[in-house]
Amino acid sequence: MTTDGGSDERKAASQLTEEGCDIYCVCHLVQLCVNDVLDRKKSTSCAWPRSLVQKAHDLVVFVNSHKNTREALAELTNTKAARSQESGEATRGYKVLVLDQDTRWDSELRMMERLVYFDEEIMAMYTTEDLGFPDDLAFSRDDFDLLRSMVQVLLHVREFTKFFEQSDVPTLAHVPGRVDDLLSLVSYNTIEPSLTTASPAVRTAAAEFCKRLSASIKDRFQPFFEEDSLALAARLFLPGPNRMTFKYFPLAPGILEAVKQRVVDEISHLRWSVPDSRKPYLNDFAAANLKYGIQLVDTCSPDTDPLDFWSQQKDLAALWPVIRMLLAVPASSAHAERAFSSAGFTLDEFRMSLEEENFRREHRLRRYLTAGAPLDSASAFERADRALDLITEYAATLKEKH
Repeated sequence: MTTDGGSDERKAASQLTEEGCDIYCVCHLVQLCVNDVLDRKKSTSCAWPRSLVQKAHDLVVFVNSHKNTREALAELTNTKAARSQESGEATRGYKVLVLDQDTRWDSELRMMERLVYFDEEIMAMYTTEDLGFPDDLAFSRDDFDLLRSMVQVLLHVREFTKFFEQSDVPTLAHVPGRVDDLLSLVSYNTIEPSLTTASPAVRTAAAEFCKRLSASIKDRFQPFFEEDSLALAARLFLPGPNRMTFKYFPLAPGILEAVKQRVVDEISHLRWSVPDSRKPYLNDFAAANLKYGIQLVDTCSPDTDPLDFWSQQKDLAALWPVIRMLLAVPASSAHAERAFSSAGFTLDEFRMSLEEENFRREHRLRRYLTAGAPLDSASAFERADRALDLITEYAATLKEKH
């Protein structure tokens, strides 16, 4: 079970399976990595980036809290949108500044994205004396340059988390490879070309920010590359060559063999009905199957769907239970937490007597309707028709009961 590290979720995991079978959510782990660098309460490095986040927060509060600054920014953004439309430039469609939230690192990114997008408009507002901007909220050109470089880096982190929020792909097996790739993306070399006109102070601060973030990622994700890592065990069954070779996390001698032995032990454990006297033969059989199966996927294209591939290997049916188990483990608890949050709108303190089946029906409808789809797409109309059928069925059920 994937958890956010909270005691309640870890307790639930131990009750569902056994103690120690919970996996730390990758998305929560990334949040800790970003907090190691930007959290003003505990970070002891990257003073300039951390102070920029605080200043950005205070600036947004000031702009959004005063009618004259809100109207001034709205006028400037409308002018920018009109100018972009006339020139045919692509626009992000931002209208207002947004605040960050203490519990979500990506909310800080959204806040910084908009400030960078409206940097010219904000600089223009500083020159308007009637708005009364405090001097300590004024962003310099160096501030905006550093903020822009931080956004460039954190956008890669956001893309990383979005992948692991999927619920229909075997995400756990991709954690080692994606983390290894992420370290290359958040290195200073990726943003250095965009800082050619920036001051030496900005380049130094940006390099320190990248260095500290990379160090935190390497430290916190190291357990995914140890011998007891379920992610490495699941990665054995991904198609493609060199999938167990990593640039930033070289595996220590013996780890790969230990991971393979653990998979063999799991196969034997899943075949619980086999007498103890036959277990040595089963272990040898499982080890031979695993060796042959790994040789098969080594020659496959990385684009091959692992579930389709393994389900067709009838001669390796002994491996299928452990493969299905490992590839089914999610790397993130985000999907489950969204379901819990949504359930809170259906079942609250005023509806505690709602029958379980009615709760399931209503919650299923709510989740279905809020899943999101383009309003003018065919899928949206199909979803609306399907929702109407579900509502009709739900109404009929209530009528029967009452």
